[in-house]
Amino acid sequence: MLNILFRILTVVAVFVMIVLLIGTLLPRAFETSSSVKIEASPEVVFRQINIMKYWSNWSMWNEHDISGLRVEYSGPESGVGAMQKWTELRGDGQLRITESVPNQKLSFVSSFSNFPEMDSNLMLTPDGNSTNVVWTSVGTLPSGPFYGWFGITFGDSLAVEYKKALDRLKRVCEQETKLNQPSQSDSNEPDSSEPQDVPASG
Repeated sequence: MLNILFRILTVVAVFVMIVLLIGTLLPRAFETSSSVKIEASPEVVFRQINIMKYWSNWSMWNEHDISGLRVEYSGPESGVGAMQKWTELRGDGQLRITESVPNQKLSFVSSFSNFPEMDSNLMLTPDGNSTNVVWTSVGTLPSGPFYGWFGITFGDSLAVEYKKALDRLKRVCEQETKLNQPSQSDSNEPDSSEPQDVPASG
């Protein structure tokens, strides 16, 4: 009986060691992206992504989605050097803008707890009256067998979160564009700069 138990434990131990070894050897580098088409101009979209405090309108780092989230802002209000730091139950994180090309591109670095820094960018491409937005990130997971296995699905999971954020960005920008468009009644009103016909008197 003891021999059988010993053999079982040996097999389990060998299996665990193989799993850990494979996890250690698996690649931890990742690259992921997500995209959306927004019925708004690049100027409207860029304003939402370039001003750091506006990220709470659409990104995944907002108090509505994360319980106990606290966000602090530092640096300039927008553009290169603008930064946000946050704390929550799962850990701390920060994000800093490193490149800002008006209405075209925003690059930034972000880190989460013990994860290495991740490089990301948001690319804006005009498409008629719309804007195509692509969010891309590249990075490396921490060392260790767990993160080797975790890396198999990490990129896909991150892409899902990006898509949710981009869909919110789409709603925010399209709502802003709609509110700024002249109403039908306004377009039918006579231009005050044009001379108006005055009825002739009796």
